Amino acid sequence: MKPNHQSELDAFTDFCLEHWNDPYNSLESNPELKAKLEEGIQNLLLPACEEGDENAMFWMAECYDVGWGIEPDGQKAFTLRRKLAEMGHTDQQINMGNYYREVKWNPRAAFCWYMRAAKQGDWYGQLLVADCFFKGDGVKQDYVEAVKWYELAATNPNEWNHAALQLAQCYREGLGVKKDLEKAAEWYDKAEWHDKAQLIRTYGDDADEHDPDCPF
Repeated sequence: MKPNHQSELDAFTDFCLEHWNDPYNSLESNPELKAKLEEGIQNLLLPACEEGDENAMFWMAECYDVGWGIEPDGQKAFTLRRKLAEMGHTDQQINMGNYYREVKWNPRAAFCWYMRAAKQGDWYGQLLVADCFFKGDGVKQDYVEAVKWYELAATNPNEWNHAALQLAQCYREGLGVKKDLEKAAEWYDKAEWHDKAQLIRTYGDDADEHDPDCPF
């Protein structure tokens, strides 16, 4: 793409980002905005998609998904997202995994897409791969592998403590690692479950019997 066309495309994708949070009301209340969107899709996004521009492909998939400035077309949106996934975009690889797990119900295919994202260092992909190994979902159950991937995911500051809680359970029950109640307590502390950590340090294997939040 020529430099001046690239700058026009960049400006248009910025325009899309600016108005994306309210895609329907903005168009309904502003015919000028609607015309600009439709013109940009036809003259900038679609040609750039043909040239393999990844940002254009992302936005075109979004537009096709919800019918924003163009007739909705789920198949075209899916095709673009799959191309992005095959080009190495981890968020789209995870989307493909979710599609095969939730829509097509092909757990093995879902696992393979999650693994592609995980191997590129995507923390959410690592978390999903760990869950697959832990549950035996799309792959043979393997607690050792689950622990490995949970530990990788747990190092990311964006991880919301699911990995830490799973690791606490693994160390508490000896799943994939040697049973170690102190390490289990440490992972509960990292997950900010300090009361549970204290119960384990105080009562060991009998911690649940002294946990007021445990229903059993």
